[in-house]
Amino acid sequence: TRRSSDLRSFQVSLDGPERVHDRSRSRADGTGTFRRIWNNLLAIRGSSLQARILLRIHVTPENWRLLPEFLSEVRDIFLVDDRFIIYLKPIFCGPHGRHVAVLGEDERSRILAELEPVLLAGIARDARLCPGKLCYAAQHNWLMVRANGTIGKCTVALNSPANAVGRLLPDGTLQMDSDRLRDRKSTRLNSSHLVI
Repeated sequence: TRRSSDLRSFQVSLDGPERVHDRSRSRADGTGTFRRIWNNLLAIRGSSLQARILLRIHVTPENWRLLPEFLSEVRDIFLVDDRFIIYLKPIFCGPHGRHVAVLGEDERSRILAELEPVLLAGIARDARLCPGKLCYAAQHNWLMVRANGTIGKCTVALNSPANAVGRLLPDGTLQMDSDRLRDRKSTRLNSSHLVI
């Protein structure tokens, strides 16, 4: 049994500034999710919570021109706090069954070369920028919670039935499908419920 107080490492994905993020990440009722996420990040920054927050900021053909201003804001608000790390994630493959504009390899390199200095301006160490060579879904201890309560592993294969490995229940427990996790070569759970 795990309690929320045991959780210390979080990844939060943002698709850019509020108007861009809310177009791609809306709740079931159609309202945007940016403001709530941002306010929660500010609450963490204002707290004494011992945690590591990886802010995964997606870079796409549609948003990259808006990112310098947004990254400056992120830098000034969050990178003054050692608990926050930024991961600039160029999108180079789209979710299955859905068209998403993606960046080509040359384009990715060029755009990251423009954005990283903006993010790191005035920051003493570039350890605050996470290298982009990881796939979190392959790690056994990484899960995502969708707005509808579905627990998944991969943010690219959102609508794949194999990606649904559990549910966040109204009482705050996680009901996990151990067989699906095992099929994904992920962690084997001894219990079908975890308390968070």
